[in-house]
Amino acid sequence: MPRAISKRQYTRRLDAQIALPLAQFRTAIARLSPDELTAVEARIGLLTVKNRWALGGHGIARHRAQRELGLLARRQAEVHREAQRSARFTSSQLRLIEFEPLVHDLVAPEQVDQAA
Repeated sequence: MPRAISKRQYTRRLDAQIALPLAQFRTAIARLSPDELTAVEARIGLLTVKNRWALGGHGIARHRAQRELGLLARRQAEVHREAQRSARFTSSQLRLIEFEPLVHDLVAPEQVDQAA
């Protein structure tokens, strides 16, 4: 039976993935499902809003916010690119092409005479 993950643990896990260096972040999001990619994208959006609010404040958060916004923008672009790539691969299904059979109906000689 799988262990239940609380919302707080899930949020920490998403934040830890977002904090990875960009190369490791790319490989981490390549393994995620589309639902998890949506959750990461939402979390990045929330952190972006938080840092924009911090720009108008005072203290260290104000000075860190500009750098964080740049990092979050790059990660947002990577998540968007990965979502497009995964959607392209999942939406394209293999289609079998069936040609019409090369079987012709044989016409009996009596039917040919009746047609003429």
